[in-house]
Amino acid sequence: MSQVSISPKEAEVDNLFSKLGFFTRAHIQIFPSDFKASASDIDVLAVEFNPYLIPEFNIIEVKEGPAKITTLFQLYGFKTYFGNCNAYYVAREIYGTTLEISRRLGIRTLSHDRLVSLVGQQLRRAKERKRISVDLETTHLGSVINYLSAIRQMDPELFWRYHYLWLEKNPYDKFYQLQRLFGKVRKLESSEEPARKATAWYKREIFILALLSLCLMAQDCIDIDSAGIFPYVEDRFYNIGTSKEGKLKVEKGISILVEQIEKLSHGLIKAPMVEILPSYVEDLARLVKLLVKDAAYAQSYLSIDNNVHRTNLREESKNLKEFTTSEFQYQRMRELNGLLLDILYEGDPIEVVFNDFV
Repeated sequence: MSQVSISPKEAEVDNLFSKLGFFTRAHIQIFPSDFKASASDIDVLAVEFNPYLIPEFNIIEVKEGPAKITTLFQLYGFKTYFGNCNAYYVAREIYGTTLEISRRLGIRTLSHDRLVSLVGQQLRRAKERKRISVDLETTHLGSVINYLSAIRQMDPELFWRYHYLWLEKNPYDKFYQLQRLFGKVRKLESSEEPARKATAWYKREIFILALLSLCLMAQDCIDIDSAGIFPYVEDRFYNIGTSKEGKLKVEKGISILVEQIEKLSHGLIKAPMVEILPSYVEDLARLVKLLVKDAAYAQSYLSIDNNVHRTNLREESKNLKEFTTSEFQYQRMRELNGLLLDILYEGDPIEVVFNDFV
């Protein structure tokens, strides 16, 4: 994993979109498997939610050299798979045939200098507003690769599932898997390096991806009245994995079995009920309501938490208070982050070393 080549241009484009207020991830390896040593990748993913929680997804391919037609079709594959998203191909040189094909595919192909020029006014406005952003370098992105390599040695499932989840488009399914991975990585916590840094990074990363999924769930629920959000979210989790009808049959069967055990034992044996739904669904619905209520600020919350995470990659470890612009924003983020961490920790005490988000 540490031998993976990361282009400095990837870091530059990632930082550019981060300065504009997007949630970003650079060098996402998206197709690794036990049977394939190499991986396809998305050079930069940039996501922004507008005040109505409608997301704008951008997939950016970044090349140091000239644009290639073969790469165009790979990028088109990602664009088609993820559906409603923008695709950009940023390269040093662009030839006529490549430009013509990219237009037919609905991909914007341009040079790095041209990209910077196009967003120049937005960058100036972001600077005037003192928009907070934390730049990353290729060494920091390399640290992510090394952390993942360490995680792979400790528990291969945590490594592979992290990559597979970039392909999951259903935010409810994704949140369910992220919560499970968070619980699993907690069992690997160690005081020894590099395991300690790797697991700390992994938990922060899962937290941020869970928050991103939460924003997408809130977007899905934004036109539902407050009272209807819980049953709607509950129904979505009923249909994760086995169908809702199948789970209700299992739930009924278990209930009958528990009643029989208690009856035959004359109440001496109290059999516990098996949960068909995750125990956190009600709290998750509360979080969705909070984000729907604060829809205009959701992107700001996501970006601030993400920049806290980025400072950890730079080994600076700034906390939430240093990034928030008002006491109101700070308190709302503490409330939201506290609920999210409670779900991830399943109600267990949250250790101090992971308290940067609250």
